[in-house]
Amino acid sequence: MATVAVFALTGPPTSPTFTAQAVSQEANDEIHSSFGDTADQMRLYWHGPDSQLSYGLTTAYTNSVSASAPAITPVDTAGPFWRVTLTGLTAGTVYHYQIGVGGPDHTFRSAPAGDFIWDDIGDTGTTYYDPSTANGCNKPWMSDVWAQLAAEHPAFVTHGGDLSYANTCGVPNVHQFWNDIAPVSTQTGMQFAWGNHEYGPAAASAPAGTPTDSMANYKSRFAMSNSQTVPVDTPSRTTQPGCPSPSDPAANGCFGNDWGYFTAGHVLFISEPEPWTNAYPDWQVKADALMAQAEADPGIYFIVTYGHRPTYSSQTTNSVNLALQTAVNSLGDKYSPAARPDGKYVLNVGHHVHNGEVFAPQHGVVSVVNGGGGSESSTRPVPVAGSLWMTNHFEHMQAVVSDNQMRLNFICGPVYPYNPSQDPCTQNSVLYSTTLTGFKSTPALAQIATSIDDGVTAPLVGAQLTYTISVANKQPGTTALGTSVSVTTPVNFAVTDSRGGVINGNTVTWNTGDIVGGQSATVTLVGQLTSGSPGDTVSTVANVQSNAFECQNAGSICSATDTDTIAQAPPPPPPPPRQYVTNQSVESSLTGWTGLYNSFSKSSRISTDSYDGAMSVQVVRNATSRGPAGCVSKPNWVTSTVAGTVYSGSVWVRSQVAGQNLVLELRERRPDGTTAGYKQVSLTSTDTVWHQLTISYAAAANGNSLRFAVYGADIAPQNWFHMDLMSLTSP
Repeated sequence: MATVAVFALTGPPTSPTFTAQAVSQEANDEIHSSFGDTADQMRLYWHGPDSQLSYGLTTAYTNSVSASAPAITPVDTAGPFWRVTLTGLTAGTVYHYQIGVGGPDHTFRSAPAGDFIWDDIGDTGTTYYDPSTANGCNKPWMSDVWAQLAAEHPAFVTHGGDLSYANTCGVPNVHQFWNDIAPVSTQTGMQFAWGNHEYGPAAASAPAGTPTDSMANYKSRFAMSNSQTVPVDTPSRTTQPGCPSPSDPAANGCFGNDWGYFTAGHVLFISEPEPWTNAYPDWQVKADALMAQAEADPGIYFIVTYGHRPTYSSQTTNSVNLALQTAVNSLGDKYSPAARPDGKYVLNVGHHVHNGEVFAPQHGVVSVVNGGGGSESSTRPVPVAGSLWMTNHFEHMQAVVSDNQMRLNFICGPVYPYNPSQDPCTQNSVLYSTTLTGFKSTPALAQIATSIDDGVTAPLVGAQLTYTISVANKQPGTTALGTSVSVTTPVNFAVTDSRGGVINGNTVTWNTGDIVGGQSATVTLVGQLTSGSPGDTVSTVANVQSNAFECQNAGSICSATDTDTIAQAPPPPPPPPRQYVTNQSVESSLTGWTGLYNSFSKSSRISTDSYDGAMSVQVVRNATSRGPAGCVSKPNWVTSTVAGTVYSGSVWVRSQVAGQNLVLELRERRPDGTTAGYKQVSLTSTDTVWHQLTISYAAAANGNSLRFAVYGADIAPQNWFHMDLMSLTSP
């Protein structure tokens, strides 16, 4: 609810007489439904003892499913609560269902497939009344409001937030709201957006002990279609839009489900989050991507956004959120009819301000305020620029969608008994109407794409080649009828497996049938290249035919060729390098690595750190002063060098502390122990992670040995370094 001036409530209403809400005798209550993530899904929710649900096209209820408890736990009243998602439904179809054994019959409607009527309402409240609260919480007219919507038999209802006003009128209003909506919710689906009263602090006029309302009371009872999460809603967020988890008060028990989107008929609906930190810039980016997809989809004629906050309102005090307005205006500048000839973003529906108002297109988008769902009326403001119509009488919006026309009717609701003369009208009459036109593209034609590929470009004679041939229809919403594909092979290609194709000479043909837009048919041909010379070309051609002459449509490509060049057989590969080290990772012993660089060196195997496997060598400077320490191969892995042969050594090392200088050395030694040559590589570490040292050394003479040494040039007393995966190879 926006902060607005309200008329004083002087006593209980004396007129008109409101219809009493019938009390259900059903064991379960809070029964309602909503769309799933796709048109063939529906979600059902309820509260009560029964977890079994039966459903079908008639009251024979040919299907039965078991529900489960929602992941989010309400805190306003005790359970059990139940939720189930039905799949495999037919779009635009009425289904019957009952909860438990012998429960009353209810219905839901799956998402519309074509034309439909949709109702929108917001800022409602409930029929529950605690006399300790202000008279403004006494709303007996809400039973008439829901009966009024139910009588219109909408395909679904969107609710723009501020559902129960429990933080103002008392906790029992949460439970009462989900029962008040029964006339609508037991015949059709409802799609909610969140408002500020779903998480607001207790009002001063609220009953004693009323807490801040919790998102748990609402996210537990409704799952957004294709639900999205705002940036501030993290797994550890325990304040709105999150809530403490019952099992871990430091964890978010209400994570996600902040806004969502769904498609009904030819309309994409995108709900909006509340103005949580960075919510609207993030929403704009994601809504932009959804709108771009809708613009490319010929099956979408309209884009509608809806949420609690209005983007424009004559009631300017604490009503319009400028960040949301900026996001909506920016999207309108890209996707509205004013921005592009095929623009589909035509309508933004806001609530929060307790009246009805329609604005001329702003940045190409018609903005409406539809917050007159049942809460107290606001004072009538002076219309601002762009305002076309306004009422402060209770009202709701009915939208009649027929092909690419959307007629918005603002329907008069019950009289506000505390100010019955405010903008008087006859209930159910149309107060204002306007028609929006969506973009409907001309019928698309199937567009065929053909490809053939054997996955190679330079085959050898004798090679087996596998050709994959794809026939695709690139145009959504169309069907390429009765397609077939023929592949003509060269004379030096022998078919060994036609994979279901009919062979006629050097031609193989497959029936690929009807191909709907966005899908493809794939066939495969296997054979052998039997002859040819290096440099010869091998061309295999695929041709597509169709019963409806789709190959004549603009953009269709019904022929493709795979051309290869026969390759010269390559020389045999060189032998793999010889690995001299047989104990590279010291997994079972120190064999070959027991040599010490000096008397102050100490080596051992450790299992607490390794680069490869489970073990590594730890080298310690076992002295009271700084100096070198290292590990030396013993015996040497290379015992008889070959002059000119290049020996390559490598080792992975890790320093205990940054700044250690670690060295890998290959030293060639004659039989008498003198040095014939050596080479070193070193690393001064800047961190304590594993690094690789590599070195290559060309032997000076035949018959010498090659010592492999790893050492630290200046190691602090009792400090260490680790080494692992030692390697010494030659060609």
